[in-house]
Amino acid sequence: MHKIFIDSRKFSNFQQFLEYMTEILCSSYDGCIDNLDAFADILEGVFGVYAEDEEVKITWKGVEKSKKELGSEETANYLTELLEDCHPSARDEKESK
Repeated sequence: MHKIFIDSRKFSNFQQFLEYMTEILCSSYDGCIDNLDAFADILEGVFGVYAEDEEVKITWKGVEKSKKELGSEETANYLTELLEDCHPSARDEKESK
């Protein structure tokens, strides 16, 4: 079993969270979690510190703090920033008009 410890004191917004997850889940990959798709791949065991078929135990210190700081408002802000920075062809047709 692979054990993962998440310390909520190490991040307070979505970007910091992804950077922290990169540190603890991608010890041999530089900057591997830079978006939600990459994070999903890591959680599925495709890349990172544990294998796809490996059992994982996660301990999250300060989970209530993280729920507040990474809730729907922060997630929406993060996704809005991504949308503003992405190439127009990657946006929904309704958004690009």
